[in-house]
Amino acid sequence: MKIMDDLSDGKAVYPIPVINTVDDDDVDPSYQYISKNVDKDIREEHFKGCKCVGKCVRGRCPCIDKSTIELYHDGRVKNAGNYLHGFFTERLYECDAATCKGCAGKCSQRMTPETFNLKVELFKTKDAGWAVRSKQYIECGTFVAEFVGEVLSLKEAGVRQRPEDYSYHVHNRDTRYGHYVDPTRYGNISRFFNHSCFPNLIPLQYFSSHRDKTRASIGFIASRHIMPEDEMTIDYGHEWWENRIEFYKDFYCRCKWVYCSFPAPEQEQLSIEEAEAFGIKIVQENHKRMMEYKTKKLKEEAARKWSKIKKDEPHV
Repeated sequence: MKIMDDLSDGKAVYPIPVINTVDDDDVDPSYQYISKNVDKDIREEHFKGCKCVGKCVRGRCPCIDKSTIELYHDGRVKNAGNYLHGFFTERLYECDAATCKGCAGKCSQRMTPETFNLKVELFKTKDAGWAVRSKQYIECGTFVAEFVGEVLSLKEAGVRQRPEDYSYHVHNRDTRYGHYVDPTRYGNISRFFNHSCFPNLIPLQYFSSHRDKTRASIGFIASRHIMPEDEMTIDYGHEWWENRIEFYKDFYCRCKWVYCSFPAPEQEQLSIEEAEAFGIKIVQENHKRMMEYKTKKLKEEAARKWSKIKKDEPHV
C-alpha cells in the first residue's frame, strides 16, 4: 500500500513513493527531507576552484589534476569497482558554480546532478526496516546520492550519538579529525539504504561547492549495474556491526547474502569461493541485461528520428 506520494516533498526530480505492505508503520513524521547538508561552518576562503574558460582538461584544470578519481564525459566514475577499498585514499574535486568561476560546473568534471534524479521508492521490509529499491536501470559508476544530514563536530556527535544512529564519520586515516554527518533529524533517500555484505553502492569522498579538506562530502555510486526492482544497498562496515552486536543481544545481519559477515544462526552459507563465483554471475547477468536495455533504447531513438525525417519530407 502506498502511504506517501513523495518522500522528498518535491525536492527530487521524480516523486519518491513510500510503500508499506508489511505493517502499519509510517515514516517518522518529524523527519525532514533535505537536499544539501546543514553545515554552518564553511568559510569563504574555501570556495576556490578552477578558473578555466571553456573546456576543463587535465594539465590545465586544478580540479581535474587534484582528483584521483576519473570521470567519463557523462559524469560516471571510471572503473567504479576499483574504489571499493579506496574511501580514505581517493578523492574527487568536481567543478561547481560556487567554486569555479570560469566553467561554473558546466564542464565534464562534474559527477553530481543539481537535484536527485533517479526513479526509486522507499519500501518496508519484513525483517530489515525501511529500504530503497530502484525503479530504473542504473549504470555502473553512476552517482546515486550524497549522504546528507546535519554536519557535526566530533564533540557534538559524541554528545548526541546513540547506538541506533546512522551517523557517518568523515575523516582521513587519522580519526582524531573530521566531522560527522547525522541524518537522524534531516536527510535524504540515502538515510534509508540498508546494509548488504554484497552491496551495489560504494562511498567516496568528493568536493563540490567548497574546498575545505576537513569537510569532504560523501557520495554513493553504483559499483555494478543496478536493475529495476533491485534493492540499493551499502556496507555499514565492521565497526558499525561490532558496536551493534556488543550493544544488542541476538543482533544479526539480514542481508541474506550467501557469504554474510554476521549471519543469523539458521542462515545457510556458501564457501568464500562459491560466493565469489555467485557474485561474478550476478555482475555478468546484470551487464547482459544492461546491454540489452541500452540496445533497445538506441533502436527506439533511431526509430523516432527516422519517423521524424519521414514526417518532415516534402510531399510531391
